[in-house]
Amino acid sequence: MKRRILYHILFWLVYFLWSGLVNGAYDGLFYRSYVTELFHFPLKIVVTYFLMYYVFPLYFEKRQDVQFILILSSLIIISTFTHRIIIYKFIQPLFYTEYTIEFWNYGKLLYGVFDVFSVAAIAISIKLFKSRYESIQREKELENEKLLAELSFLKAQINPHFLFNTLNNIYALSLKNSSETSNSILKLSELLRFMIHDGSLKKIKFSEEINTLNDYIELEKLRYGDRLNIIFEKEIDNEDEMIAPLLLLPFVENSFKHGASESRFASTINISLKQKNGILTFKVINSKENEEFNKNGIGLKNIKRQLELIYGKHHWLEIKNSPQLFEVHLTINNAAHAKTELSNS
Repeated sequence: MKRRILYHILFWLVYFLWSGLVNGAYDGLFYRSYVTELFHFPLKIVVTYFLMYYVFPLYFEKRQDVQFILILSSLIIISTFTHRIIIYKFIQPLFYTEYTIEFWNYGKLLYGVFDVFSVAAIAISIKLFKSRYESIQREKELENEKLLAELSFLKAQINPHFLFNTLNNIYALSLKNSSETSNSILKLSELLRFMIHDGSLKKIKFSEEINTLNDYIELEKLRYGDRLNIIFEKEIDNEDEMIAPLLLLPFVENSFKHGASESRFASTINISLKQKNGILTFKVINSKENEEFNKNGIGLKNIKRQLELIYGKHHWLEIKNSPQLFEVHLTINNAAHAKTELSNS
């Protein structure tokens, strides 16, 4: 509130100095120009705030057009004659005795309209600009909140799906009375800890995402044993670089779900993860027997939407579905994305 009052005082001070300077430049008598302006100042202030806080809201907010026109017309007439009376009764007798002023000078009456309403027009324009800017900012905030809510919903969909599949894996081990069951439960607890504590974060270190992938792959290896040939290649130049959590895991999970789990024979999964100079390249290629695999399933649609919401134009995703192979090629320009986030913050 104090800052707002200060801005208003500053506005009127700047206008007063500018107006007196312009009018005084005609004859060089700046003192007389500023004193004359002081006589008009109360009228200009009253008209400006009356227009700003009462008359124009009738049109822009309440849409009372007829009332707006009547009040505005009355205000113009009253303020014009008041302006003229101030000149005729006070300013001319005190400061412009060398001039003879006629009250009913229509050119001067029109000048009075301009003199009073020009400052009001400037003030109202600033207010409208400020209101429009605030409106745009509110719209951006609402849009961001909407996108964040959608992103949270998408993550909430993925986590139960992942948990369900992993529990099925552990259940399969328990049926075999495998000694690895307890180890798999420990790895699952680590994964759940990551999802609960780090999965909701905006960004995590790249090394943490890699550890999550390793834990999940180890869980799947326990289930499939020699029936699964998995190759995980990593080439990372900076493991401390930040990335949105849980974006890569669904693609790896998908390769197991629709590859090894649906295959009657030995399966192969090739995972390649490279990061160089802020550019992430991620590839997952798995063999499959089911030619009818749907590459637009709910899980993949979900992760596609997350990538769009988080990385936008800074990511590129290609999915290839051939009779024997399913391929995912993902590229994320982390460096460009980080610059965009910094400029928007």
